[in-house]
Amino acid sequence: MRAAAVIANDTASPAVKQLRFQAHGRRAFAAMGASVAESIRRHLVQRDLIPNQLGGRRTHFFSSAARQTFWVAREDEAEVSIAKDGIRQRLLGGIIRPVRKKALTIPVSPEAYGRRASEFGSELRLVKLSGGADGQTAGLLVLGEGPHAPAMYVLRTQVHQAPDPSVLPADADLKAAAVAGLEELRLAEMP
Repeated sequence: MRAAAVIANDTASPAVKQLRFQAHGRRAFAAMGASVAESIRRHLVQRDLIPNQLGGRRTHFFSSAARQTFWVAREDEAEVSIAKDGIRQRLLGGIIRPVRKKALTIPVSPEAYGRRASEFGSELRLVKLSGGADGQTAGLLVLGEGPHAPAMYVLRTQVHQAPDPSVLPADADLKAAAVAGLEELRLAEMP
């Protein structure tokens, strides 16, 4: 899935509109698209510096998203796309359900974060639960035997992920990047 940020003429700030009179067409949208894409890349790289909540192995999701941020310009628009699976889900939130399995494996241990349950092989043991308090918890995958075996994953039939608008820079920052791109184009074209 892709998340796209589109800056349209009718919602442009006065600064963008003023610069658009001086530079127009594909060149102007290319300048805005390149600048906005770079702003998003820098933002995602900064997000990647934040450690995960469990303190486990880093997956560098946001760094990967930064490398997969692209732009395209046309005569009347610029489009910035992030071709990273999961970025739209993090931005907009929503329900996540298992696709090929019966349950989602949600890491609850730093050792499990960034790893598939299958990587543990036969070391994991299933502890079934009867629906949990929310009716969506199916069980636990614990490491080893015995009553004190540490839980590695919670098995859930679905989860609801809250939207996270901080995945992308604020709208004001994106507009400022578009203006900066147009200003850079204007300066480059001055005699």
